[in-house]
Amino acid sequence: MNADIRVIKKNEIELKVETNSIISNEINEYFSAMLPNARFHPKVKMGVWDGKMRFFSRGKIPIGLYQHLEKFAKLGRYSIEKNFNNEKEVDIKDLEKFVQYLEITKEPRDYQLQAVLDILTSTKGCLEMPTSSGKCIFSEILELEVSDEIYEKYFSDYKIL
Repeated sequence: MNADIRVIKKNEIELKVETNSIISNEINEYFSAMLPNARFHPKVKMGVWDGKMRFFSRGKIPIGLYQHLEKFAKLGRYSIEKNFNNEKEVDIKDLEKFVQYLEITKEPRDYQLQAVLDILTSTKGCLEMPTSSGKCIFSEILELEVSDEIYEKYFSDYKIL
């Protein structure tokens, strides 16, 4: 059975959405928003633009909106086929073993290891840590480069900016 909506990862930013023209028009309308004060824009006054910002264009959608696309499919009772995997399989025990090989100043606590694991297993993220919560240890773990087999297996594709 073919899915009504087929989603393919185009790159790290966009997803390609394949569907029929009727569902495509519905997705386009679902992922659009009227801009405030758009009625004052010269293009709206000339009738060239309707004043809406669209996030679904030419069969592409930002990757961060995938969960909303799933919600749309559920509301419309459409089947959806996902042909990509966003998650990396990293185990806390592998991370602990990896950290043992690092020469860091202090032993990381459980919540610090969990924070590192959360960042490494997500495609995008922002970590907010309070004062004295171990940001230095966290950054040491992420920044150190070692030639260990665990690093090569799990973390070699990560780059710290």
